[in-house]
Amino acid sequence: PDCLRSPCRVGAMAYHDQSTYALTLKARGFKVVRPLSAQSGHAKVFRVAESEEATDYFVAKVVSLTGLDAKGRASAQQEVSLLKGLEPHPNLIAYRESF
Repeated sequence: PDCLRSPCRVGAMAYHDQSTYALTLKARGFKVVRPLSAQSGHAKVFRVAESEEATDYFVAKVVSLTGLDAKGRASAQQEVSLLKGLEPHPNLIAYRESF
């Protein structure tokens, strides 16, 4: 199946991630379609939709600040600041929000 266009299926069941990262997104109302990366340190990347009914998908990067030292937290904040400052361009990712 094309997991970029529809939820991935594992057997007869839709993909359901119960990781802290996915649950954080679900608690904010996002539909987690599937992971796009393995957990890497303090972050994980997902393909998501804004609601269960939404048909437009985007990428969400979840970064856990828990356990990061001051330098790690500053690096995460710098990434957000850089993404916020990007001018819209068709070949670049677009920043939407952080929480």
